[in-house]
Amino acid sequence: MPREDSSFLPIVHEVRCMSNGPLLRCLVTCHTVSLLRDQPVGDPMDLKMLESTGWTQETVEGVEVEAQVVRLFGSKALVVMKPPPLEDQPSDAQHTVPIAVLRRFPFASSLQRMSVLVKLPGGTPSEAYMKGAPEMVASRCKQESVPGDFSEMLRHYTSDGFRVLGLSYKPLAAVRTFEEAQEVPRCLGCGTSSLLPPP
Repeated sequence: MPREDSSFLPIVHEVRCMSNGPLLRCLVTCHTVSLLRDQPVGDPMDLKMLESTGWTQETVEGVEVEAQVVRLFGSKALVVMKPPPLEDQPSDAQHTVPIAVLRRFPFASSLQRMSVLVKLPGGTPSEAYMKGAPEMVASRCKQESVPGDFSEMLRHYTSDGFRVLGLSYKPLAAVRTFEEAQEVPRCLGCGTSSLLPPP
């Protein structure tokens, strides 16, 4: 569910129709999906979430691919997430910019969350995305960024039997490279939050 100011917006049923922004970038990057013989493998919810976006993951291997990534993002990367071909996207929400994942903090059940550090092409600052138990994610965010109807919406979806995830993001102007991302501690807090009923 996207949010604006201090409340949630109506639920987006077709993820491919989402506008480019933090919510879409979180869905595309904040997962532990990996490729095995060019096939995505990982947590079933992560696989379904990524599939619903239409984006694909490209492993950064080989000197030529690594050089292309450095030219595009100004940094090395673990993986690059690529938008679907334009012909497979709605005409009113076309995405053309790939996203580099600089670092992943895998899900830890003791922390009830996972996070990633990502970068868009060019000289843009990095961004941190977090996904996990809604209450845990909200507790790591600035309170003024948590929508006032957060608890009500969470109760609504969980009482209907949905597994709900909390999502958040934060710009990181100080992190511009893969090497700098490796120095960021896991305890990173994020700025704004949202809720995600499963696709």
